[in-house]
Amino acid sequence: MSSFLSYLLLTGFSNIGQERSASSLYHILRGKKSAQSIQDTHLFQLHALFRTIPKLSRTMFHEGIAVLEKNSWIDTDEETVIVTPAGQNHVALMPQPTTSGLRFFDIQAEWLPFWRRLTLLVQVFSHDQHNVKTYYPIQRDENTLRWVKGFIREQTDRTGAARQCADELTRALRQMDELNVALFVEQLSGWKQTGKTTQQLSQERRIDPLEVRFRLYHVLSELLLLAEKERQHFPFLANIRPARATPLTQSAKQTLALYTQEIPLEEIAKRRQLRISTIEDHIVEIACSLPSFPIEKHISTDLQKKITHAKEEVNSVRLKAVKERVPEATYFQIRLLLSSANQR
Repeated sequence: MSSFLSYLLLTGFSNIGQERSASSLYHILRGKKSAQSIQDTHLFQLHALFRTIPKLSRTMFHEGIAVLEKNSWIDTDEETVIVTPAGQNHVALMPQPTTSGLRFFDIQAEWLPFWRRLTLLVQVFSHDQHNVKTYYPIQRDENTLRWVKGFIREQTDRTGAARQCADELTRALRQMDELNVALFVEQLSGWKQTGKTTQQLSQERRIDPLEVRFRLYHVLSELLLLAEKERQHFPFLANIRPARATPLTQSAKQTLALYTQEIPLEEIAKRRQLRISTIEDHIVEIACSLPSFPIEKHISTDLQKKITHAKEEVNSVRLKAVKERVPEATYFQIRLLLSSANQR
């Protein structure tokens, strides 16, 4: 079994503790678009793991848990998983790229189209430099091909665009982890050079394939962050960055459309013919995804302080434990504050 998967499982279970069943982490790793998985991602600060292994099978997940048990890195209690001191030490000693700072949840819909656009443009610019007009495009996705053709047509100075691309990548990559950069660069294709696959890099460098992928995620996450936050210094990267889509379920988007019209939650539930609890789930999901969401409309400042204090007292995000200390708060208010707190 993947040693890096062990690292990810131990990291996830350490954050979740006994608050959720093991299946919660499974759904987060696969990126299940449900209100519960999205809330748990924020609640347990697992933004680095959300949808990082979309094809993870139940079999592989349970095999991973079995390996952790065999090595005494975890104990299982009915459906929950507890990371043992030995498991915590194992994570600390593993020479793996840290997941801290990686908010894959935020770039889940952006990274792949960005990667495809960037790799194809690098290939185009490289062949331009050698006046080679005929070659096999590294990307075959129709949307990517169409977008890049349109982008190239808009460039009045292709040589200048190529120079700007190289300059921005050089400046950006200079700030990053050396191994992450090397793996990123070796996957690029150009004139007389074919980018290496994840498997090739894994075999050559004796690194777990999943770790190779995570190291790419790190680089792309940092490039996208620069494109968003420092547009004036990285205009090329900013121009090829896809528009960010709000990571909401379709049902939550429909609720948001009504909510923005100042329609009360009870009325939204009636119009959509859904239970009020479902609408409340949507509101929590929306608050998690939109840092500017006005939670004060639903929780007074005083009640927010009480809930936060109770959570710190019990050292847990278990709703029942917090509710016992703040009986005047509803479960909806507690979930809303605790789930969205990490976005603020």
